[in-house]
Amino acid sequence: MHKNERDTAPAGFTFEDAERAQLRDWMGLSTAAKIDFFEEMVLLAYRSGALSPERLALRD
Repeated sequence: MHKNERDTAPAGFTFEDAERAQLRDWMGLSTAAKIDFFEEMVLLAYRSGALSPERLALRD
């Protein structure tokens, strides 16, 4: 398989096209929506144990 065939999705879009589209979508979000997203990610990290006090103490 050639590089172009591997990097191109069936619809003719490359990974870079998808990445640019995601960045444009992110930039179009309101500030409140971005804050909500980050709050959800922090909550998810906390619930998964990634932000547990014990784990964070190991980084000191």
